[in-house]
Amino acid sequence: MSASTVIVARMAGMESHLDVRVAPIVWIEAGLDYVRGDLTSLDLPMPRVPPLRGLAGVHLRRNAFEAGIDGTFTAKQDRVYALGFSGTTVGETPTEVYNVAKIFASYTFGTGTTVNTTTARLDNATNVLYHNHLNYLKDLAPEMGRDFAVVYSVRF
Repeated sequence: MSASTVIVARMAGMESHLDVRVAPIVWIEAGLDYVRGDLTSLDLPMPRVPPLRGLAGVHLRRNAFEAGIDGTFTAKQDRVYALGFSGTTVGETPTEVYNVAKIFASYTFGTGTTVNTTTARLDNATNVLYHNHLNYLKDLAPEMGRDFAVVYSVRF
């Protein structure tokens, strides 16, 4: 026979996304997501819960071409799982607010039974120094700075 401990937890959250065509080739994109997790039996926040995050963007779409700019806006996460032992704290560390921008352009074309897409994108366009709350290494290194990539993909 073995002993076991039951920890009661509660998670609640929401996610929304909206794409609205505002002109023949112009689309506005918006999104919001939030999760709250509690270890109710311990009266502690649940570990590894992301902060409130928003998304806003403007996209130009014409036939097989698309270009745009997206912004991701993240709140501070200070509801962290941490336990105090002998005057020291063990657990997660808070992460600060960050806002990052992505600029991209892509062209899609078909050949037979495949779909080909070529994309050029600039991630973290403003070169923001930030730490992603869900990254296990966030206390050792920040996320990548400005990054340019050209990607060719084939779907079949």
